[in-house]
Amino acid sequence: MTMSAVILMFGEPSVDILYPDPGFPIYPSMIDFTGTPPIPIPIREENDFTFNADESMA
Repeated sequence: MTMSAVILMFGEPSVDILYPDPGFPIYPSMIDFTGTPPIPIPIREENDFTFNADESMA
């Protein structure tokens, strides 16, 4: 519920919303609903399920 509220509150066509990948399947479709491009941020086991900013921006 909290993520849905945040996505709806901040989502608009002029911004990008980042979401963890893998994550809940509803995130990209909920972000799309707002007209915002969803940007997946990979999280990997070898990084202890955290994101790497260098990999994310590639």
